Amino acid sequence: MIALATSTSSPTLSKWLTLVAFACALHVGVDRMLGYGLKLPDAFAHTHMGWIWKDRDKGRGRSASCES
Repeated sequence: MIALATSTSSPTLSKWLTLVAFACALHVGVDRMLGYGLKLPDAFAHTHMGWIWKDRDKGRGRSASCES
């Protein structure tokens, strides 16, 4: 939005702001594709999308060795 507002007064700044916005959107998209999400305060591996890494079974109340 800021890139659009500055496009007439400073085209170079507008291009950089657009590049930063696309990089940020790509970063968020790749994180979501890999299953990462916003971190919750109780543990780093606990995200709003669930548990990541080896801690994903922690949220189910059982250990990974109990899986059949």
